[in-house]
Amino acid sequence: MVTPPPRTSKVPNILGDWDDVRFFLAVSKTGSFSAAATQLNTKQTTVGRRIQALERRLGAKLFDRHRHGMEVTPAARGVLVQAESMLANATSIERHLAGLDREMAGVVRVASTEGIAAHWLVPRLDQLRRSHPDIIVQVISGDQVLDLATRQADLAIRFFRPTSNQLVAARVGQFNMSIFAAPSYIEQYGLPQKLEDLREHHIVDHTTLHSLLSMKP
Repeated sequence: MVTPPPRTSKVPNILGDWDDVRFFLAVSKTGSFSAAATQLNTKQTTVGRRIQALERRLGAKLFDRHRHGMEVTPAARGVLVQAESMLANATSIERHLAGLDREMAGVVRVASTEGIAAHWLVPRLDQLRRSHPDIIVQVISGDQVLDLATRQADLAIRFFRPTSNQLVAARVGQFNMSIFAAPSYIEQYGLPQKLEDLREHHIVDHTTLHSLLSMKP
């Protein structure tokens, strides 16, 4: 008597490989195929094809197109939560493996505003270079907020505390700002007495000041 082999059930891999999840996350965070392509260093058409293929496998629409960009559909919000969890686990594995190598070498990307980069960060790189010549520091200057979780940068000097529990934040210094006005402006509009009063004034804007004024009092 010949015994037939046991039946096995194979669960289809509807998500595909990890790259599909990365494409989905990039579009959800940047809000467009073109911005996601720039982040992933690929072509916009490639992003569109990967998203369409993922939608066919899942049998659900992942994004709605609006005037201001792409938004995750209600049906895909649960996928987004799981994809972010996958990204966090993958990043944790990378950091763990990187920590096994004690050699002080490699590329470190540091993001900061132009002022901090030019007047504070860059002048201090010479000392780091002398101590650790095998470390290459890439300074990314600008007002854009980069996503450290997706490794757009390794370190970021910011004027606000990040809310993500995937990041480690530490206060490294204090930044002072002053606001100036012409006597004619003060005569017409008066002087603000507290930070919230600035919302009623005409300001030649600064990124940091704008973010402070955007916070709820």
